[in-house]
Amino acid sequence: MNYQNRDPLTDIGYISISEDISEKIGNFTIDPDIMLPIQFPPGAESISTENITWEAIISAMLRLLAYRPDHEHSDYFRDFILAVKPDIKDELTEAGILKAENKDFDLAIEIFMALEGLFTDCTTTKLNLALIYEDRAYQYEKLEKTELSDKYLELAFNTYRRALNSEPSNPRVLYNLAHFHLRRNNFDKARLFFESFLKNSNDPEKDRKSVV
Repeated sequence: MNYQNRDPLTDIGYISISEDISEKIGNFTIDPDIMLPIQFPPGAESISTENITWEAIISAMLRLLAYRPDHEHSDYFRDFILAVKPDIKDELTEAGILKAENKDFDLAIEIFMALEGLFTDCTTTKLNLALIYEDRAYQYEKLEKTELSDKYLELAFNTYRRALNSEPSNPRVLYNLAHFHLRRNNFDKARLFFESFLKNSNDPEKDRKSVV
């Protein structure tokens, strides 16, 4: 399924919670004034009582954080998800890397978009997403689909820039950006990033390895 060719939020609805409910999940308190998003089951256009699960709610929140990170309740969604699934970062990162290794790029991209929306300051997540965008671009390049290849290269570059803004001296970001420019024949920029990588890396052999 190509997430670029569909509206990723069409299968999301909202449910309300009774105002007399103030349930706590650890230190997190559910706010009954905020409607909870929920993902419909495949093929359904509405939600029934038996389909209301933590998984369906968290899935919808992750989808919103992926595609609408500026949602008015995004901070609340982040706190909710981490209260219900505190180990979600490792779980989703492993799943996203596995999907990328199996060339299921669209789903891998969607997973890391959700992770970036959930952990907005995580440089490693941004780098993983950039690398997958780049791999996707080269797959389209091999198929001689230039327009799609260019599109994903632009997405990769913009994501690398977010990673660089997050950690300007991160050696893995610098190394992968240098290779990105080298592959595009931007030799001056590639040299600058390689020099910066060598300056900031304590262990070049380790730091030049890609994350994915």
